[in-house]
Amino acid sequence: MRATLAALLGAISVAFSGAASAGTPNSWEGFYAGANIGYAWGSSGAVTTTDCGTFVPFYFACGNRPGVQASGTGSLSPHGVTGGVQAGYNWQEQAWVYGGALDFGSFNLSKSRTGASTYVVAAPGVPYATSSSVDSDWLFTARGRIGWTAMSQLLLYATGGLALTNLEVSNAFADANNVAPGSAASGVSSHSKTKAGWTIGGGAEWMLSRSWTVDAEYLFLDFGSVATSAIVNAPASPGANSTVVTSSDLTAHTVRLGANYRY
Repeated sequence: MRATLAALLGAISVAFSGAASAGTPNSWEGFYAGANIGYAWGSSGAVTTTDCGTFVPFYFACGNRPGVQASGTGSLSPHGVTGGVQAGYNWQEQAWVYGGALDFGSFNLSKSRTGASTYVVAAPGVPYATSSSVDSDWLFTARGRIGWTAMSQLLLYATGGLALTNLEVSNAFADANNVAPGSAASGVSSHSKTKAGWTIGGGAEWMLSRSWTVDAEYLFLDFGSVATSAIVNAPASPGANSTVVTSSDLTAHTVRLGANYRY
């Protein structure tokens, strides 16, 4: 991330130093590549469900099911610094500019939550806790762009298309049922999946010279959800199991600054 920031600041510095000597830019058409850095904040809703029964093979009594589900259900708000590289191509028809762009970079959004309560039946008063987490680490987008040159050096554009990330959802359950050795129950699970979602946004790009541009961009991203299932049991009761399923989605907003070299 520090290397990306240093490269981006260096590119902007070189661009500004060369802008004074460059001729007046007059076309956005052509290939470009560059780097970006920014910030992202997301929203994730964890929803937990479980099975129950009166006897084996279930661990949870049905009277405890609502509390267990509520302890594992709630919202998460991950956020973090982003950065990466991009490339694209523009075509220009008078004041209109259209084309496509690809970008790939860091997208480290991570957050966890824990809910706790006590059983109301079948070991009433025994405490338990359910935790869940959501994580992503990279972002790839393939987008179309269409814009209008408000000035010969200023491009205002809208963009949208495909967004990919690796989304990991984890959950864990544990109680403190210590009425006998090995009677405390627990379970943990995690599931990771490359999710194809969508993105839409817009931005403004300023042409510093015939070779360099800088831009500011906003994107909204939606990746859908991933579910994971933990098997909860106690060593003293190997035949009694319940499944705790947690599903979490991820939407995010990102703002970033970039610098591009035009070939």
